Amino acid sequence: MTDSAAVIAWQDYQNGDIDEAKALRALTAALDGAERLIATGEGQRALWRKRIEEIVSRLGGKATISGLADYRITEPYRTVTYDRTVIEEVLHVLVADGHAGYAAGIEAARKVSERPGTLQIRKKATPK
Repeated sequence: MTDSAAVIAWQDYQNGDIDEAKALRALTAALDGAERLIATGEGQRALWRKRIEEIVSRLGGKATISGLADYRITEPYRTVTYDRTVIEEVLHVLVADGHAGYAAGIEAARKVSERPGTLQIRKKATPK
């Protein structure tokens, strides 16, 4: 489905001219097309970045092209995380063993990040 057909389907849905099922079919078809384009673009992006990185690596990890860009290969890094369930169990054990102060110190370091819910689309296998 073309983007324009999806736009028309969306407008028809908003106007009450088509039902949810028809609108979802049209919009999902448009989304599929966009995702195929994005996947192709991401593959090309990865290829070009890999080739650029190879050249910059040969130049010692840094390069400058006047008027265009500065290139640098960063140092690798590692992020350490802890299993929340295990840490919470350790906190309970500390409190039970009379070490509430240690547990409170660990709890004070706790950081919570939130993110909004997102749409998940699980496609059904199409019969062949």
